[in-house]
Parts: sequence; C-alpha cells; structure tokens
Amino acid sequence: MREVHMKILEIFNSLSNPTVILSCPTCAKTFKEFFPHIQCISIYEYIWRNTIPERARSLSHVAALFDPCSSRQFPDMQNCVRGLLRAVGQSYVELPENRKHAICC
Repeated sequence: MREVHMKILEIFNSLSNPTVILSCPTCAKTFKEFFPHIQCISIYEYIWRNTIPERARSLSHVAALFDPCSSRQFPDMQNCVRGLLRAVGQSYVELPENRKHAICC
C-alpha cells in the first residue's frame, strides 16, 4: 500500500498539483484519509458545477437510486447525483437505506 501511495504522490506532484476528479466514493474516502492535502472532487460535482452533456437523456423507466455506503460522508456528492437526475428529467425512487443510512452493496 505504501508503494502505491508513493506512486500516486509521484504522479500527482509531476502534474503540478491538479484537482483529482473521482467517480468512486470509496476512492474519495481513501484520498480524504491518506491524501488530505490533495484537492478532490467527484465527477458528479464536477458535471453539476460545469455543464450537463447535451446528449444526456432521461430513460423511459423509473430508476432506483442507490447510495453506496462509502458515500455517507459525502452528502455533496449525493446531492449532485440527485440534481443531475432531476436536471435531465430522469424519474427515480430512493431506496430505503439512503444518504447517511446507506448500506453496503
């Protein structure tokens, strides 16, 4: 693990300290714990703050929204996912164990 962390830091430093865009809440949790000095943002927050692709279209059926357990500590990520679904007109239902009560897959 130490070797992998050193490689991540080496690559990060060689890129002049960029913002890291993550799609996985477990990765976000890992970066927050082991690399607190690295600025990270979820892909959902990035899209929400910047632009929603024109080709994003709602599905013809209702989607079930699942918050993975590792997203519990990232309410902004959870909010952005919901905002993106609403923005593209996607109907969805929340699974019972959501947000701070999210369960593992």
